[in-house]
Amino acid sequence: MENLTLLNQRNYNKFLLESTQLKIWFEQISLIKEINCSSINKTNKIAKLNKKQMKVLLNDELTTLTAIIIVKNEEDNIVKCIESIKNYVEELVIIDTGSTDNTLNLIATYQGDKVKVFTKQWEDNFSQIRNYAKSKATGKWAFYIDADETVMPTHKFTLFKKPLRKFELLDLNETIAICPVIIDHNNHKSVGVRRCFYNSENFHYFGHVHEELRKLNGLLNQVTLDINIRHEGYKNEVLKNKEKVKRNISLLKKTIKKEPSEIRWKYFYCRDGAGYLPDEEIETMVKDCILYNPRNAITKRNIMANQYSFHFMVILAEIMLRNGDCLNLMKLSKQMFHLNEDKSNYLYYSTMSLVMQRRNDLMVKLETLSSYREKDKLIHYGMLHSSGYHIDIAILILLIECGFYDKAQKFRNALEEEFPPISSILEKYRFADD
Repeated sequence: MENLTLLNQRNYNKFLLESTQLKIWFEQISLIKEINCSSINKTNKIAKLNKKQMKVLLNDELTTLTAIIIVKNEEDNIVKCIESIKNYVEELVIIDTGSTDNTLNLIATYQGDKVKVFTKQWEDNFSQIRNYAKSKATGKWAFYIDADETVMPTHKFTLFKKPLRKFELLDLNETIAICPVIIDHNNHKSVGVRRCFYNSENFHYFGHVHEELRKLNGLLNQVTLDINIRHEGYKNEVLKNKEKVKRNISLLKKTIKKEPSEIRWKYFYCRDGAGYLPDEEIETMVKDCILYNPRNAITKRNIMANQYSFHFMVILAEIMLRNGDCLNLMKLSKQMFHLNEDKSNYLYYSTMSLVMQRRNDLMVKLETLSSYREKDKLIHYGMLHSSGYHIDIAILILLIECGFYDKAQKFRNALEEEFPPISSILEKYRFADD
């Protein structure tokens, strides 16, 4: 077992002590990366498993799995998606929401006993479509994969159903959701997206967009498995991104209206709206969501620790970075340091705030020197150069340091005509030939 983490360690220890055989089994399951839950409530039942149940539990008996794909105009992606998963599931349910390209024709080449295609009118509600798709699945487990995703490597997916059957026998199947590792086109990895769950009426999706898988009447725990899903969609979505953001903001407003106290929807509203909505609107909502007193400063005592607090702070940090607010960015990065054990965001934002502060100082100096040189009519006897070319060299260096490379090159070319030794003077600077 690579990494098994239960938030309630006391219950976990009790669970392992009650069955040596189960402890061995868990240690042998290499797919389980993390179990993220508050407790396992049925340890007594585990202790009472009879020999037949235990024998089945320790065998490699599999369960049945339905893969679900929701599509609309995915002719560039759908074949790769289907090919990556079709041989590893008992059923493939595809829901088309109004394709007008060649998507359906490509899917038709796969139709048979395993592949089932349904059409459903799109009504600006992702949960509605997902719940409809779930109603068409007949496998014991449902696994959602987007049309612009592929399972990789496919050979590992053959192991995917083994722990699912174990969870059934442990009577944990209706208490957990399975999260694969999703890898974007830029190799950014994310976990915590609930893609696989037991096909039960106790599970349903809620939310017009960024829909959430929920369980009726009880806690839903997340299990991260070492199954990789490659997502290529954002390569082709840059041009469509503005319309996508506009759509998401509209749908999130509807969901917030339904659940005004649910912080999840406000987080996605701020995340998707950053750079699109006014910064002031985003900042106000973020502070309302993470601070006990939104009028006070962002301090350790004023921050409400919830699952989105750190991510809200990242949204604020990006706004500060974009606006050059280096002082507040440094303060915010220190609060990130206190809130999350992973210090990488703190290191990044604290570094960027120092770079911005230094550049701001250099910009002030550049303005001062440029203004001085424009008015300078003196002959500087006894100075580095009587015509003041040493001031011009300082201006050139500041242009480079501030990132004005085109201006720096033009300024250097003009200066060299009047002051040829400039090249030898600049040799001592490592950026002389930039």
